Amino acid sequence: MSNIAFGGPVSYPRFRTALLTLCCFTTATIAACSSGETTSPPKPATLGATSATSASATVGSVVSSGPAVKVADGQGNPVAGVTVQFAVTGGGGSLSRTTASTDATGAASAGTWTLGTTAGANTATATVAGLSPITFTVTGTAAAIASLTVNAGDAQSAAIGTAVSIVPAVIAKDQFGNLAPGVPVAFSIVSGGGALTGATTTTGTDGVARVGSWTLGIGTGAQQLRATAGTLTATINATGTIPAGCTVTNYALGASLALNWDANDCTSAGVAGVNVTGRRYDRLQFTTTTQQQIDAAVTGPAGRALLLRNVTTGLYVGLQPGFGFSPASQNPMHLKYLLAPGTYAFEPYAPDATTTGAYSLNTTTGTTVNCDYIVFASTNIVVNDSIKNTTYNCTGPSGFVEQWYNFQLKTGTKVRITLSNAEFVPILVLRDDRQGPASPTLVFKRGTTVGETLVIDWTATFDTWHEIIVAPNTAQVGKYTLKIEELP
Repeated sequence: MSNIAFGGPVSYPRFRTALLTLCCFTTATIAACSSGETTSPPKPATLGATSATSASATVGSVVSSGPAVKVADGQGNPVAGVTVQFAVTGGGGSLSRTTASTDATGAASAGTWTLGTTAGANTATATVAGLSPITFTVTGTAAAIASLTVNAGDAQSAAIGTAVSIVPAVIAKDQFGNLAPGVPVAFSIVSGGGALTGATTTTGTDGVARVGSWTLGIGTGAQQLRATAGTLTATINATGTIPAGCTVTNYALGASLALNWDANDCTSAGVAGVNVTGRRYDRLQFTTTTQQQIDAAVTGPAGRALLLRNVTTGLYVGLQPGFGFSPASQNPMHLKYLLAPGTYAFEPYAPDATTTGAYSLNTTTGTTVNCDYIVFASTNIVVNDSIKNTTYNCTGPSGFVEQWYNFQLKTGTKVRITLSNAEFVPILVLRDDRQGPASPTLVFKRGTTVGETLVIDWTATFDTWHEIIVAPNTAQVGKYTLKIEELP
């Protein structure tokens, strides 16, 4: 071999080495620089998710970021060109791609995922041959509420003024029939009166919303409750009935009731001061938390009677003796009451022990005291009223008009009766009222000036009826205040 002019002779082995070194700087592959042999392409070793493997979305909706994965070799380098199989395995629905090849970054995606229409788990898998598959789960939640229907408690019957036995409930569903939890529902009474508890609520996981309780109103017949969720409504019906037999019927002041005396009604064993022994009657109970001034009217056959009893004390606040005061011409028969807060029961009596049939009871609140009807009072009341010659025509002890208040006391009960703020010279009288108009006077007080306050302190010496008379001492009339208080 001839010499190369690079500073001296070069042996063949050194020349070969130089050529190989040059080759390593000019060739694209490392393999060609070694022994001249090529290596195998990288092999898939791992399959990992690049999108969330669990999520939630509305049923039937399209999840724009569906299942996505990345394929890598044993050193974590991305592997391109690997086939990935995607498949829906539960919940229905579909994927926009079921097969995809990894790109230069090792990534592949199923595209969009349209969920099924049944609430619950939607599952899909990504699979690469030879590797463990990955499962993706999207929980389908109910769509917007599309229906509200009665679930329980419709078409019940219950005694008026009592709660229905089955708690009313409605069920909310979406357009696909899925139960819709967490939906606000408001219950309201449509007709019949009554009362609700738990009227505002939300549907549970079962899609059901329940009212706390529904107490029917006093009116007999059809009553309705409405449930509202957004623009959707559902109506629940009930029928108010009168309890049979000698039972308490709940009543509300201001209500009008059509009633019947029946053979299985209560039968009176007798009440002092009125002839009701052996006669049939019903019990209509109510509670008031404020003082009430009411007019009660009973329409029915002649001879009927009406008693009002204080349930707590057992005393009768007022009674209508019946035979002498309820002729056929007095129909309806009226009584007036001044009642302190408490629980009371009306007892309407049939004319005799055998009468059955229809009658009615109704009350009006906020009435005034006058002398055309008897006025019955409980203790612990304050009444502001007036005496007017043009309206009232009962003759008082001085020849002028007067007003009467009848009330019961037990022996030993102490009361204070105060007449004040009168726009006239006042007279205040307390009578023993056990003998009607012939009853004796217990205390008589006569004022001398307009507005003078008169007070009677009295300890009852007998049980039953007393009467208070308020009257002017002259022809001058006007407003006054009467207070009846029970003392310790």
